[in-house]
Amino acid sequence: MAEAPTAPWPPARLDDALAAELSATTRRALEAAGAMAANEASARGAAPVVGLRALIGGLVTVGERERGSPLIAGALVEALETLVGPERIAANRAPTETRGSATGLPLSPRASDALAAARRLAERTGPHARIAARHLWAALIAPPEAPLLSAALRRIWQRDWGIDPQVLRAPLLAAMEANPGASEDLGAWRAILGETVLAAAAFTPDAPQTDDALNRRGDARRLAELACLKTTRRRWRSGCSATGAAASPPSWR
Repeated sequence: MAEAPTAPWPPARLDDALAAELSATTRRALEAAGAMAANEASARGAAPVVGLRALIGGLVTVGERERGSPLIAGALVEALETLVGPERIAANRAPTETRGSATGLPLSPRASDALAAARRLAERTGPHARIAARHLWAALIAPPEAPLLSAALRRIWQRDWGIDPQVLRAPLLAAMEANPGASEDLGAWRAILGETVLAAAAFTPDAPQTDDALNRRGDARRLAELACLKTTRRRWRSGCSATGAAASPPSWR
């Protein structure tokens, strides 16, 4: 049985994830994801949160450094560049230079789900719960039994990369078969990456959007309250009766 992680799990913060059992590549990818989230939040003047976009960008950044090696991250970035081109890679990767540490950041709920899915994949395909790059890549492409996460990932991949993440299943499996991990069950991987992942038919944002850039939330609330007042409905009826119109409020459906 796999040992329990020393940090809270699923992780709520990047520090919690980094305290778990990780491969060197996964650790570097998470650190790059933190830097990416911090840089992009600073550019927007917002509070940084490590989301799915940053997790993908962190893995891509580390994979670029491992090009030409038998490591999974490098092989998958080479396949990804063939699909989307170098410009997309450059636009969606972590910064090459960072200032200070950006590991003390919160994770979005979906990023936490992705790391939890990576750990489940590690337990399902090997003898321990150590999260390697292959597990995190699979969790960000085709997480099994996670429809809400799959829907959020599909939105991120299509918006930022212009592809459906399902097209990366075959390159990921091919990279694993070319460089199988020690004691890993390739049969389990073939079953996982051969499964059909159905995304939930709903809008599932990577992180809740709480900003009100146009400052319209208060006006909208007051209008909603006004529409619900009984006196408003009575005035509507009396006004319609005076004009000969139907004495009932309109249907908004």
